[in-house]
This record gives sequence, C-alpha cells and structure tokens, in this order.
Amino acid sequence: MFLRDLTEHATQREFVYSHAWKPNDLVMWDNRSTMHRARRFDHSEVRDVRRTTLAGHPPAEAASPVTPR
Repeated sequence: MFLRDLTEHATQREFVYSHAWKPNDLVMWDNRSTMHRARRFDHSEVRDVRRTTLAGHPPAEAASPVTPR
C-alpha cells in the first residue's frame, strides 16, 4: 500500500516530464533518483541508446537541504 501511494504521488502530472522527440535530441537523467518508464515507439525509427555510469557521491535528498559551512 505504501509503494502504491508513493508511486501515485510521484507520478502526478506536476512531477512528470514527457519528451517530444525531434532529430538529434539528447535526453539524460539520473537513474539513482528518477523513475523512468519507456513509452511505445516506432520500431522502424533508429534509436541510439547508451548508458553511462558516473563515480562519485550518491544523490542528495531533496528534503534535506545542504547547509553551507
């Protein structure tokens, strides 16, 4: 029940980005803090999908602002 409620909250229209693809577009997101769902697409269109993993610190929590020292 908690996961359903969390998903319903996170997928409200105000929190969702949907991309309208155009030639030469590049879209990047951080899978560590993003819910991603692929949509249906025309399989006759060329797709170039690549994954990159960066080393470093985990993402900061949005609810925990960083206090400057």
